[in-house]
Amino acid sequence: MQEKHEGNGSFTNELIRSSLSLVDFEQRMIYLQLKYPGIREIAAQRHHSPLKISKRFTNSDLMEVIASLSAVGFFCQQDDSPATFIQITREFETLCNTSFKNPDNCRWAVLNRKNRLTHFLDTLRGTLVELSQK
Repeated sequence: MQEKHEGNGSFTNELIRSSLSLVDFEQRMIYLQLKYPGIREIAAQRHHSPLKISKRFTNSDLMEVIASLSAVGFFCQQDDSPATFIQITREFETLCNTSFKNPDNCRWAVLNRKNRLTHFLDTLRGTLVELSQK
C-alpha cells in the first residue's frame, strides 16, 4: 500500500510540474505578444495583388492559360521540380485576386468544351499577330 501511495505522489508531482511548465510557456507567449504586437498578424496576412480580372474576361479564360502553362511544364519550383497544377492555380488566384471553387473541375470543363475550345488563347494569339503587323 505504501508503494502505491508513493507512486501516486510521484505521478501527482509530475502532473503539477507539467502544468507549471505549460503556465510558464503561456506567460512567455503573452510576453512576446506584448513585446511584438504585430507578430500574429504577420502569419495571418495573405498577400493581395492590386490586379484583378477585367470584366470582359472570366475565370474560365484564366483557366485556359493556367491549364496550358501547367501542361507544358512552364513553371517549376526552386529545386527545378515541376510545379503542380494546384500550385500554379493558387499563384494565379493571388495575382488576379480571384479564386476557383474547384480548380480541377474548372480545368476539366475547359478541356472538355465542344465549341470554342481555346477561345481566349485564340484571342491572345490574334492580338499578338495584330500587334506584330503594326
